[in-house]
Amino acid sequence: MRDATIAATFPSVRFCQVQDIDELTFRIKESEIVVGQPGRVFYLGQELRSIRLSFVPGGFQVDPQRGRPERRTIFLTLNELLSGRVGLAIEHGWLLTLRVACPNRGNLLGG
Repeated sequence: MRDATIAATFPSVRFCQVQDIDELTFRIKESEIVVGQPGRVFYLGQELRSIRLSFVPGGFQVDPQRGRPERRTIFLTLNELLSGRVGLAIEHGWLLTLRVACPNRGNLLGG
């Protein structure tokens, strides 16, 4: 929650603002390559909510990172993703993600 508050206030300090679906795709792939784990955590700025987005055949896997136990992984097509909260967050500049640190050099990528 603290990270999401910082992100909403200072997006360029530690966070990248996702501008469109192409950048969303890039950010997920960037994280998978650098970190070696599937998906990437994104923050829906106005809701202070974090989700992990991963690619799956036919769309995206969406995993809420916090919240009630009844919240489970869901699978969305690209159109479903863009017509929901993630699409709204992109449209309004509220979709943020932490910059990726390069493991060998410690510097930040993205932005």
